[in-house]
Amino acid sequence: MVEGVWEDAFRSRDPPDEVVDFVSVSSAFYPLADIYESRAAEWLGVNKKNPLAAEVVAGFRTARQRATEVRREVVAEYLRSHGYQQGMFEKYGARDMEIALSLLDAPSRSV
Repeated sequence: MVEGVWEDAFRSRDPPDEVVDFVSVSSAFYPLADIYESRAAEWLGVNKKNPLAAEVVAGFRTARQRATEVRREVVAEYLRSHGYQQGMFEKYGARDMEIALSLLDAPSRSV
């Protein structure tokens, strides 16, 4: 549940550090704070590496231009369903780049 909040805030252009600081978790009976901090550190590690290099973005744009209209719409629907707003995928889509390229039927590129 907490990760959904992080993802929504992140895709709304909030920096990863601020996203994680927005939520806190505690319990009188369970070590939730420790679990939360561990998972937050892991999530931050992934998302701080998430921005794409310019050449990767250029490769994606080229693949999208070469793809059929149907394939472009499939990718657009995939990105919408994963919460990407306009322009956010090309800025922060490293985690999903391989999937997007495969939906375009383009060769994979290292991110």
